[in-house]
Amino acid sequence: MKNLGMKIALNLALIALAIFVVVVKDVRLGKDLRGGVSLIYRVNMTEEEGDPRSRLAEVIRTLKERVNPTGVFDISMEPLGRDRIEVVMPLPGAEVQALQQEARRAMDALLSQAEIDAGTLDDSLRRGTAPAEVGGDTASPRGQLVAQLQSAFDQEKSARAALLRQALA
Repeated sequence: MKNLGMKIALNLALIALAIFVVVVKDVRLGKDLRGGVSLIYRVNMTEEEGDPRSRLAEVIRTLKERVNPTGVFDISMEPLGRDRIEVVMPLPGAEVQALQQEARRAMDALLSQAEIDAGTLDDSLRRGTAPAEVGGDTASPRGQLVAQLQSAFDQEKSARAALLRQALA
């Protein structure tokens, strides 16, 4: 009991130090805390191919040249034993994730504009404005198809009206 005050003070000091390190200092998290992928590949080698360690180093060098030729990705490749390679790829950073989300939003917007809602198409065909409203550029394949559809719809509408006049006469 006589050291209780000292133990409490020591614990409080350690907690304050931990909070200081986490809040004030820029702690770089490892792959295990930040997230990422670790892959282990086995390299098939025969005895005739020479020294396994030098062959493994050659395979790693070749993979690095193909996967990360400019060295901008944070991908590490390390030999494990005589015939395995560990490839460690961290998750993308906040900037890359923001760019990915922006690209997804742009793609969703493009796809939503590319699709034609059936109700919108029907309404624009009845008004005779489908090529302008949903067809886009008349020189594009989509524009030409919508123009053909509008023409066929107008012909069907005229034929139906003529048939109805003939039936009423």
